[in-house]
Amino acid sequence: MACASQIYRRQSIYWFRQRIPAALKIDFFRKRLSRVSVRTSCLDEAKRRSARLRVLLGIFAETELAQMSGLQVTSGGFAAIVRQLVLAELDEAERVPAQRAARFLVDVQSSVDLENQQAT
Repeated sequence: MACASQIYRRQSIYWFRQRIPAALKIDFFRKRLSRVSVRTSCLDEAKRRSARLRVLLGIFAETELAQMSGLQVTSGGFAAIVRQLVLAELDEAERVPAQRAARFLVDVQSSVDLENQQAT
């Protein structure tokens, strides 16, 4: 799970924050922290989504190492990569519970149908 200092609440929605490594702050980001809404007002779900984002944003550390070894990445290119990864991860986090709910309804309907068949 994400540590509590990475999750904070703004009004009713939780947000995730990640420290930007110093080398990337100079080249790509003006701020020391990257912040993104995790699109939920439920603390448990915010913790799950934040943990996934923390792993995903490990790309910061990897990019810092790549830069030290001579890789050249434009700031716009890197920002686009990070933005797409974060949005895809949040979309997936929202899609999975919806699929679970749909499967639950199918299972309930199957159980009701089976019960009705056994009753007749």
